[in-house]
Amino acid sequence: MAEAFSSSSETVIRRSINVEVKANTSGEKLEEFYDIKETCEFIREHNFDKVALQFPDELLVDSVAVAQEIERNSHAKTFILGDTSYGSCCVDEVAAEHVGASCIVHYGSACLSPSNRLPVLYIFEKRPLDVELCASSFRELYPDTQTHVILLCDVNYNHAIDGLLALLSPEYSNLAVSELVVGGGQCFIHGRKQTDKTCPSEPENSLVISQFGRRFSLKCGTAVTDYRMFYVGLEGATLRNFMMTWNRCSFCSFDPVSLKGRTESINVNRALMKRYYAIERAKDANVVGILVGTL
Repeated sequence: MAEAFSSSSETVIRRSINVEVKANTSGEKLEEFYDIKETCEFIREHNFDKVALQFPDELLVDSVAVAQEIERNSHAKTFILGDTSYGSCCVDEVAAEHVGASCIVHYGSACLSPSNRLPVLYIFEKRPLDVELCASSFRELYPDTQTHVILLCDVNYNHAIDGLLALLSPEYSNLAVSELVVGGGQCFIHGRKQTDKTCPSEPENSLVISQFGRRFSLKCGTAVTDYRMFYVGLEGATLRNFMMTWNRCSFCSFDPVSLKGRTESINVNRALMKRYYAIERAKDANVVGILVGTL
């Protein structure tokens, strides 16, 4: 009977996790990549004495060097959290509370879920983006400059979106750009407090959409279904969630690694294809189990 509800324990033990481990970040780039100065100012400003540093697997190679620099410049005690192979995008509040941490610094990709138990500082990777090539791909995908388009991105490319917007906004008058926001009241992005109530005021009568840690406003008299979505980032859970949520909008994307733009569909997006397959399987199930994690 158990086989109907769970897979073999041997399968779980032997399962491999694909993680791309990068080389150590050099000393002169460590400060810029991990915003160490800003992090220390954040810690001192709020008088945090125990700080949990949460790294995804691929960034653990720099964790000791980052912790040493933070301790040296902030005089706070740091604890490295690195046991989130299956959920590093979420803040591990439980692990942080086990060491009595007074705040968490979360590095790398993040789903920006609301956090209320501990103050959280998000530090995103500043992955390179060729804005000129991205803008060129955008123009090819949207030749009509009157098209209503919402510009979305992975958090690790958010630092370059202003540059992309500067290239496109003079040509596309109906271009809306999303900004990152985090609910929960105790969340900060690169030292700046973020809530859905602290964003710049929107034009009067505009419709404001806030979901998945993004916030954007639509022109008066328009709905989200009137817009097309352009996503900057790699194929994965973030893009899949956007496409599943705003499934009446057409999506295009630009991959900053392959430097290619494309129109998204189930046929080209493998992650979305897997999700729809799982949904169809769930429809045929007589019994559904719900797994509740701690992240």
